[in-house]
Amino acid sequence: MTDLPTSPLLDDDVLKSFAATRQTKEVLAVGKRFVVPIPDLQDGGGPLKLANPKELDMVVRSGSLPDTLKGVTLEGFPQIIPTDGTNVVIINNVTPRQARAIQGLYDDIVAENGGKITRQGMLEFFQTATGISYDELTNSVQLIKDNIGIHGDVYNQPIATFLDRHVNVSTGAPLVASDVQVGYFEKKPSVTRGFFINGKFRHQVGPEAGGTVQHFDNGAMVAIGSDGRVSLIHPNDVDVCYRNPDKSSLWKEPGKIGLPTYNVEDVLHDLHIAAEAPGLPAGPPVPSENIAPPNPYGNLPIPPQLPRFNVSNTTVIPESAPPVPAAGPVGFHVLTLRDDPIDRQNVEELRKHIITLIRNKQIAFSSSNSPGMETVEKEKEAINKAKIVMVVVSSNYVASKEFVELVNYAQAAGKRVVPLISQPTTLKDTPIDNLMGLPRSGQALSNMSQAQKDLAFAGDDKPGIVKEIIRLVEIEAAGSQQNAGSSRYR
Repeated sequence: MTDLPTSPLLDDDVLKSFAATRQTKEVLAVGKRFVVPIPDLQDGGGPLKLANPKELDMVVRSGSLPDTLKGVTLEGFPQIIPTDGTNVVIINNVTPRQARAIQGLYDDIVAENGGKITRQGMLEFFQTATGISYDELTNSVQLIKDNIGIHGDVYNQPIATFLDRHVNVSTGAPLVASDVQVGYFEKKPSVTRGFFINGKFRHQVGPEAGGTVQHFDNGAMVAIGSDGRVSLIHPNDVDVCYRNPDKSSLWKEPGKIGLPTYNVEDVLHDLHIAAEAPGLPAGPPVPSENIAPPNPYGNLPIPPQLPRFNVSNTTVIPESAPPVPAAGPVGFHVLTLRDDPIDRQNVEELRKHIITLIRNKQIAFSSSNSPGMETVEKEKEAINKAKIVMVVVSSNYVASKEFVELVNYAQAAGKRVVPLISQPTTLKDTPIDNLMGLPRSGQALSNMSQAQKDLAFAGDDKPGIVKEIIRLVEIEAAGSQQNAGSSRYR
């Protein structure tokens, strides 16, 4: 029996299609927040990666963790913030006093950096504001003492969306381009339509906002504006983002929200994918305000496994703890177009350069060219066994239906997806357009001489493909050792 992805991955189009034929309710968008524009850093470092504190905040609220909590290993994806000058970061639910403290912190960091903001300055600002730092190498967050205690939701938004959805906090005046600066703003009071989805699922944010995958353990409110924009809100953030039109709370009482409420299975039913998730109810879903999501402020029990946090790693393990049993090789599957001779040659080049990892059983290598891998279902079985899925990118493969289906499947299953640029093509509006590919130079392998190709694989520049694969394998191997003997939630 093969493992299916841990929870459904829904995008904006799916949610809008579902809402078009279902009952929704008028709600009023409200709230004050601190906004930080992210400049075009031009440092080659890619997007900022921040840990969103929402799930951690909910776990801590449950009161079931020891006071020795120091760090948490992430199981999902960090918040991905573009650094090309197109986005702002919003810190939600900020009081005027907190806004003054955040502004002072930002000004101090800018002054210490000679009047400019750098990547390191940005990271220092967010970790000091929220009390959480993110380590990309180990995919974990650490709680830090030097912080000003801001626990509101932190997320990014394209500048055009920010200008359209906010007003001057003092005058209520609409914003213009010159207002895109660090400061305190109010969400434009606007009537939109809302409903609630009960259950565990994930949401794919659009590429214009970084492509972050959001995780919802206890359901989420869905708000769809007249312009078609979709927002999803964790239960514990509903009151600071949306209200009834008379500005009263949407929570009728603890644990009961005054919105048409559906189960995530209802959305899947509408997508006609019951075959991939057996046991879905038949017939059209009926909304009910009595299907109550869990009370986000109550003494919630911690689920045995959380999609973003591995609960077994939240306590500090004593130094005298018994050794963790060694994990097996890291599954490494390569998706490629089987009948493309150039892609096949580049897969063979890849295998040649990582043969030591294969011989030493550090990785369990397979590819679309492996014997018995002739069907999509066989590819999915290989993906289920892998932790790293490398996608060999070429125009013919990207244009294929199989590419979209298998990449979406791998991402929904929480696999680490890595593009390998085999032949020139565009990745815009594909499932991997927000991922950084290999080689880091962005040059297709097919456009290189053999000497250049060998250097791209084995060299240290940017870094080399093999060096980056080794780094990712070490990360996954470390994660497997930490979770040996338990069922890792992916």
